[in-house]
Amino acid sequence: MGCRTTDFLLSQSLRSPNSPPFIGLAPLKSKFQDGAVEKTRVFLGGSASRLPKLFQSFPYVAAWCVTQALSDSYGEADHGIYRHIEDALGISLETQQSRRMLFDGFCRVCDKLGLPSRGFDRMVDVYLLHAGVSIAQVPTIIEAFLRQEAAFGPPPLESTVLLNRWEDDSLEFVHPSIITPRRAILWDETAWHANLFARVRETTTPFLPVIPFEERFAEILTQRLNSGGGAAAHIAQGPIPVPKPRLIWRDGGLSLRLPRTEGRIQLWQDQEVRPLRLRGGEDWLLPQPWSKHLRWQIGNQGGEITFLSASTGFAVFDRATGYLVRDSDGTRRDLEIDAADTVILSRNPFSIQNEL
Repeated sequence: MGCRTTDFLLSQSLRSPNSPPFIGLAPLKSKFQDGAVEKTRVFLGGSASRLPKLFQSFPYVAAWCVTQALSDSYGEADHGIYRHIEDALGISLETQQSRRMLFDGFCRVCDKLGLPSRGFDRMVDVYLLHAGVSIAQVPTIIEAFLRQEAAFGPPPLESTVLLNRWEDDSLEFVHPSIITPRRAILWDETAWHANLFARVRETTTPFLPVIPFEERFAEILTQRLNSGGGAAAHIAQGPIPVPKPRLIWRDGGLSLRLPRTEGRIQLWQDQEVRPLRLRGGEDWLLPQPWSKHLRWQIGNQGGEITFLSASTGFAVFDRATGYLVRDSDGTRRDLEIDAADTVILSRNPFSIQNEL
């Protein structure tokens, strides 16, 4: 199969509603994958100077080769990026000029597909985003999903909005030093990785992978479940925070979502000396007037939640998910909110565009 046919197939695949949202995971039959990489190398002939011609002639093959290489190899031994792309394309990318040609060509493909391509700190960040979570980072994400599941229940498949919030919240269980997979998880509003996790966890029907990444993900998850124990040694880079209670808005009012725990959760409201002892895994309705300070203790770890401590403050909750999406002390007049249907809470009357 030639590059032109493969380029057409990838173009169709990347625009399919059933395709993963990451260029590096675009479905391509395995018997054509090696051929696509090999023909790309032949086209370039070992010269980075032909990159503009490659992206002009076969844009989707070029972008797929770049991101698929990172999906397969990034993070295995270190966090090198260009060397994996060099190995895939058979060229040197040591000069700034060659890297700029690669970046410009790749961004044009992203623009064609309506994908983000600007505003990154480094040129390589755009490649990492569209590669998705690499195979080497899958154990980190699986560990976070398992912790999220244990603390707040399984992925809610009844709604993409709820599933995406579940997936984003799972990043609380990823060590702060691990940055790269966060970007892919937070950008993807379809919650593709969380959906894949749920599909593999489903026991009533056999899991049938569509792409090699799904097969590898299922293997790693199965190994993790069979091994038991804590986080894999290579991702244990310091203590991971315990699951935290979260403020949510439900039809009944403002509540505190409590993670599942073996013992009781201790909760102090404002200046109270004696704590409440609450059962984990439930939503506790906050009595009015709402406390400004909630201090909690789970085992030997604890924290504090401050809510509307300023008299001019307000909090915005997404009614679809119930989660707090923004809070403010009221000093700013214009705030951008990423939600369509919201509830706004304040301790005092307020107006929006001069309407109470």
